[in-house]
Amino acid sequence: MSRANGRLLSSHSLHHSSVRGLTDCVQLCLRSFEECSSIAYDKDSRMCEVFASVVGYPQVTLVFTTRVLLYMKAVRDCTDVTEKRPSCESGVYQIQPCTLCDAFLVYCEIDTDCEAWTVFQRRQDGSVDFYQSWQNYISGFGDLSGEFWLGNEKIHKITSSGKYEFRIDMVDSDGSAFHVTYESIEIGSEAENFRVDFGNYIGVKSTAAEGFSYTNDAANYYNNGMMFSTFDRDNDNLLGSLLPCSMQYKCGWWFNGCYRSNLNGKYESGMIWDVTGSKRVLRFSEMKIRRIV
Repeated sequence: MSRANGRLLSSHSLHHSSVRGLTDCVQLCLRSFEECSSIAYDKDSRMCEVFASVVGYPQVTLVFTTRVLLYMKAVRDCTDVTEKRPSCESGVYQIQPCTLCDAFLVYCEIDTDCEAWTVFQRRQDGSVDFYQSWQNYISGFGDLSGEFWLGNEKIHKITSSGKYEFRIDMVDSDGSAFHVTYESIEIGSEAENFRVDFGNYIGVKSTAAEGFSYTNDAANYYNNGMMFSTFDRDNDNLLGSLLPCSMQYKCGWWFNGCYRSNLNGKYESGMIWDVTGSKRVLRFSEMKIRRIV
């Protein structure tokens, strides 16, 4: 944090692929803000330093590097991003799901039809350890431009503010890509241990079978309706003297003695999409939501 002209400035290190000089910095700032009072470019680091202001919002210092673009003006969610900004660019945006909520950053994935998805989980290279504490899963961890978990409290605030379609994109260990879609998802509050409720599976919007609610086996290891568990907050249905599911599988998840599908498990070997007992081991997963009401 630093101060300039008596104002408290916050700093964000982010990336944008088109930044090659001062002209690009100017265009980048003016495209995002009503006023850019100070702009500089460091050719060695290929970074813009921008002192910008938005009417009705605090002034901030922004730093852009070479991968993801940040928009500072808060909107309700990623759906509002596409309604208020015609450029339809994927990137990191600040949202505010409800009037009394604090604003926070999310990654908005915006497709060629300008439909926007708020991403709350991404696994792609094993660079982030998902064996984290209850508190870390509440607040979130990782890098929004890489691997991350957005945070259970944030997911709760978003999904309780409207009806959200839920989609998971996956790539298995053989390189085959597929996805599944559900009519809705809602994450409960911390008082409810962040219980998850998935809506109906939508077959016409999916390229793989359902993997959360199928229960045609003796153990009934379905995920739907379960509370969240971590190694320091056990809410699974595992009986007997075995280690809690989160400790066995080294992650936080909606366990049910223990699971059918688990996208937060150990990278590659423990990332599983299980359909009717046929397990697909994953090397990529991305969980995301889109407001429909």
